[in-house]
Amino acid sequence: MTQSQFKQLLRRYLDGQASDEELRLIDRWYDSLNESVTYQFSADEQTRIKARMWATIDAQTSAELLTETPIRPLHDTVSGQKLLWRRPFAVVAAAMVLLVGGWVAIRASRALEEPLGPFKGELATVSAGLIERTNTTSHALRLTLTDGSSVVLTPNSAVRYPARFAPDHRDVYLTGSAFFSVSKDPQRPFRVSTERVVTQVLGTSFWMKTAPDADRVDVDVITGKVSVFARKPAAATATAKQVSPGVVLTPNQKVTVFGDDLWQTGLVAKPEPIRPDQPDAPAPMITLTFNEVPLPAVLSRLGEVYGIDMDLANAGLSACTFSGNISNLPLYTQLELICRAVGADYAVRGTRILISGKGCGRD
Repeated sequence: MTQSQFKQLLRRYLDGQASDEELRLIDRWYDSLNESVTYQFSADEQTRIKARMWATIDAQTSAELLTETPIRPLHDTVSGQKLLWRRPFAVVAAAMVLLVGGWVAIRASRALEEPLGPFKGELATVSAGLIERTNTTSHALRLTLTDGSSVVLTPNSAVRYPARFAPDHRDVYLTGSAFFSVSKDPQRPFRVSTERVVTQVLGTSFWMKTAPDADRVDVDVITGKVSVFARKPAAATATAKQVSPGVVLTPNQKVTVFGDDLWQTGLVAKPEPIRPDQPDAPAPMITLTFNEVPLPAVLSRLGEVYGIDMDLANAGLSACTFSGNISNLPLYTQLELICRAVGADYAVRGTRILISGKGCGRD
């Protein structure tokens, strides 16, 4: 595409006449854009581009924090028009030149007008006054709390915690995703609160993930046992009799919470052998070698290693035997090899695994 063609498309966009196909064409053209290419626009075009981009920035910054590594959608909508706003450093070349100074200025002005921090709504209120750490880097950030617990904070995530925990509890607040390794303290439960749920433990390790702009929370347990329940707003009346939904999770189990009332339990994506109840302990080395071992005994051994209940769909499978060395393989690979050997299939059913097939008994 020539510079003249590009300018024509940009004018059509500014006039609200660009079709979806033309927008996709511009999108593909950006991918091959030589960064050394510059464009000259008339004073009127520069004014119109600047006004449209300022409108986008104002709409975005009025609703969310401008972080060091913002993530923007390809197409936003303002006044019914699709906006050309690509990933960082791939925006319209001429418009970025015009807005470098304006971007810095608007960040400074917003800093004066609005409180900083990714915490919003009631969660921001209940955690007000606590220490806040936001990971504005492109890599994970490890924090050590005063009780010895650690938090591995993923990029674009934030955590709030007190300088010193209370005598009877340890409360932490999270937006985004983090891995928690909690020091044992039976007298002081450790609670991580997001906008919708609370995860409470005495000492364990787990992932807690919230999706930006999505009504979803994931909790994956690595070691120990955790209790996950709905967070009640501070304004909830004391006379309310409703029981908050909740689940208790053990290693390799997870829960995904959608909205206010949909809770889905299951197994983590990559189950690992159960570790000692020490958050930083490495995964143990376990030998799993079988020689004509009955299938129920093989599954019982796997259940001990991973802490996952495994069931046979019918009695005929009990007559099957398995031989092989499946040490140091992922659980689901181990199950595939076992099932292939006995002519069966496996399926995850909630927090359990079901083995089904004809079986190995005589007809």
